[in-house]
Amino acid sequence: MKIAVPTIGSILGEYLNECEVFTIFSIDSSNNIIDTKLLYTPEGCDCKNNIL
Repeated sequence: MKIAVPTIGSILGEYLNECEVFTIFSIDSSNNIIDTKLLYTPEGCDCKNNIL
């Protein structure tokens, strides 16, 4: 399973459309984090991300 968390700097972002990056956690069947990646939002997008 993967979970995307809106992130501003190193803290949780309050709104999905204002985040700088999404931190994506890969979770195994025992609910352990097995991988973490950053998905940067594209420049010039009014909503700052294309996930919504």
